[in-house]
Amino acid sequence: MGYRFFIYISLVLLFSGCKKYPEIIHPVLDIKAGDSTSPDVHYVRAKSNLNGWSIINYYLDIDNRNPHDFDFSLTGDNHSTYQDINFTVQPVGLNKSVFICVDSSGYPVNFQFGKRITDSLKWVNNTGPYCLYDYYWRIYSGQQVQGTSGNWAIQTNGYLAFKIIDSKTSLTYKGWIRVGQGGYIDNYAYVFY
Repeated sequence: MGYRFFIYISLVLLFSGCKKYPEIIHPVLDIKAGDSTSPDVHYVRAKSNLNGWSIINYYLDIDNRNPHDFDFSLTGDNHSTYQDINFTVQPVGLNKSVFICVDSSGYPVNFQFGKRITDSLKWVNNTGPYCLYDYYWRIYSGQQVQGTSGNWAIQTNGYLAFKIIDSKTSLTYKGWIRVGQGGYIDNYAYVFY
């Protein structure tokens, strides 16, 4: 009798912890700029420093399924009458739609830490290149003229938001790439669903 009672109590305790309907776990669809530690976030270090004179391109492959997804380019011209430094990104992709988030002027948005990257943003794909930062200095008729454009001219460091839809795997990758004004690509992170 004591043995059966013990088995009965053990079974009651065992099954009392079970739920009738298992919890449904939804995939994470959004990510915050700079988030590298949340569940389902894949974080990768990708240190590269372009200098515009010898190393002028950096090809970034997010999902490690060649070819690359982004072409970062830094070009520099330095002469006695003018100087021009141009830092751009071009989304590319074979069998993929590669998007970046741009503002109303067509410049890539410089996200600051913690800003949410969602589907409701303005996305452009597989075109470009898009200006992250442009600095020019010229001498016209003996006068110096200079200017900057691009969102990395205002905030020198930030996060470039991206979204990739892979037609072969039907997966969507959404995340950020940390970029610095002088052609510095630090790291990136993404979620996929």
